[in-house]
Amino acid sequence: MGTTNVTPEELNYHGYTTAQYEQEIRVSIPFHAEVHGEIQEFLCETWEPEAALSVLDLGCGTGLTTQIIRETLPKSVFTLVDFSNNMLDGARQKFGGGNVRYVCQDYSKMSVSSGKYNIVASVIGLHHQTDVGKLAMFTKIRQALVPENGVFIFADLVTFRDRHRAALEAARHYNHLVEKATSARMLSEWAYHHMFLNQLAPYEDQLEWLYWAGFTSVNVRFLKYQTVLIVAQ
Repeated sequence: MGTTNVTPEELNYHGYTTAQYEQEIRVSIPFHAEVHGEIQEFLCETWEPEAALSVLDLGCGTGLTTQIIRETLPKSVFTLVDFSNNMLDGARQKFGGGNVRYVCQDYSKMSVSSGKYNIVASVIGLHHQTDVGKLAMFTKIRQALVPENGVFIFADLVTFRDRHRAALEAARHYNHLVEKATSARMLSEWAYHHMFLNQLAPYEDQLEWLYWAGFTSVNVRFLKYQTVLIVAQ
């Protein structure tokens, strides 16, 4: 039994072209570009361009994060997982075959080989897991990484234990949506997602869960509004 709290249909993934989805997610997620810039900077700090790594992208969408990793580490091999065929079709259009494999599955239900991947990425997706599911996914991801120097690149939307800070950062997120939305439909859809479909967990709790899952190094690379980037090893 999976722990994902939504279906692709509830997220209306079938209603987007690849270009429309990518335009809207870049605009609707605060600091989307900054987070991906930070991911690329981390990759350049950690590996040489010729490194041939094994990379797993969970909840890959149309492949925006994989695109950054692939451009930085082009000799790597990639497994892309998403529960929406429409999203995976967008990734297929970008990458084709070759060093990229595609899996259409709810990743909370899938088995992952132990010690297989140098990098596991999950970017703006784990907020669709229940709290129990988030901890289970952190454990599954830690087990999937190579024992030495495996890296989990985790970017997501979060809330906070302090209710005043939680309210303030949520207000900033919604204000961003109001300012950046290009249509009433876009504002309605992404605000609905955030209010009713996203299941945010406190940032502080998730740091603890990463340690509980067996990570020994948890580094916060970016945190602003409700958007966080964590690199766990």
